[in-house]
Amino acid sequence: MASQNENYSETHNQKTQLRMLFSKRVDFIQMDRNIYEYYRQEMLQDSDLDVSVPVDIVPLFGKSPNGFLFKTEAARDACISNMDKIKQNSKYKNTLYFGD
Repeated sequence: MASQNENYSETHNQKTQLRMLFSKRVDFIQMDRNIYEYYRQEMLQDSDLDVSVPVDIVPLFGKSPNGFLFKTEAARDACISNMDKIKQNSKYKNTLYFGD
């Protein structure tokens, strides 16, 4: 597809992708949502582009199968236990998404 489409391009610099999007040089970008938010927050403070305009975020591949990987069962069990404690705290229920 890429070799047959002269308008297709890729860049390894993800901040550049955001610059291209907000300067209207491209119609869309494909990027991890957390990476997008990280660079957008950074650009809110140090960019001459208006990165506060609303964008539509569409998951292309559905729910991500990514998760946590642990070196030991003890580390896994400690993480699960702590995540359960966090889920019970109403302070965090309003700020964190756990997929429930």
